[in-house]
Amino acid sequence: MPVGNPGNMADTEVMTDGTAGYGSVGYVYSIGKYDVTAGQYAAFLNAVGRAPNSNMKTTPAGSQIKWDFHTLAYTATLPNQPMNNVSWGDAARFCNWLQIGQPMDPASVPGKY
Repeated sequence: MPVGNPGNMADTEVMTDGTAGYGSVGYVYSIGKYDVTAGQYAAFLNAVGRAPNSNMKTTPAGSQIKWDFHTLAYTATLPNQPMNNVSWGDAARFCNWLQIGQPMDPASVPGKY
């Protein structure tokens, strides 16, 4: 969803640490309306050619994304469940992938995956 009102006024309330002026946005940006699902995240991992991540949780409480050695692809056991157990860096990579149009060729995705 698009968010923003370029040129909007910053908050004039002074915080307890003496700072003020937060909230002004100089550009329009997009934000997701719903949680990222495990199925969407698995599609991202497959698109960018990411190697299997040993840190990804596969417990029942986790998103249950698993590497299939037969198909050489990630699959989500619960594809409609919200994604969890993602590092800040991997979340940023996912957002970058969305921003550049979800390319399916790992060679066309900038940055190290």
